[in-house]
Amino acid sequence: MINNKKGDEKILSLWMVVVWTFICLAIVLSVYLFYEGRIDIREIHADILAARISECLSNNEKFQNSILSSEFDIYTICNLKKEEFSAGGLFYTNIKFNDYDSNEKIRDEINIGNKDLKTQCELKSDQAPGSSYFLSSCSLKKISVIYTKNNIKKRVLITINSASNNIGGRLQ
Repeated sequence: MINNKKGDEKILSLWMVVVWTFICLAIVLSVYLFYEGRIDIREIHADILAARISECLSNNEKFQNSILSSEFDIYTICNLKKEEFSAGGLFYTNIKFNDYDSNEKIRDEINIGNKDLKTQCELKSDQAPGSSYFLSSCSLKKISVIYTKNNIKKRVLITINSASNNIGGRLQ
């Protein structure tokens, strides 16, 4: 046997440094990828907003006649926060009221929120899927409810177009 073999320890320590470097890089890369993951909740927010407003405007498929009055305040009735619908806000809603049979306008439209999001919805519908990630998400909901006019029951078609640009946050 040959005494004083020191070369093999130097070679093994070099491999240990390489292995530990790969392990450290793998840990750092996996932690970075995990915390960079984003949650996009725009479409969910737009759907929830449209559903919440539709529930507020109709009560068991019956039209609330207070909606026709000039003092109707959608923020109070639907329990919405006015500051979230400010000019530079993250939400937009357009509500149309038409007679179901004649398509006659029953009431003026209600427009609340950031009107730029409406334009983004129109742009998004014209583009190919996946190419418009940075545009807002939209939700269209139509409900038919019964209302009384001159003691005659009629149906009204309420069209709710909601948009959200609240991208969400990071995974944590």
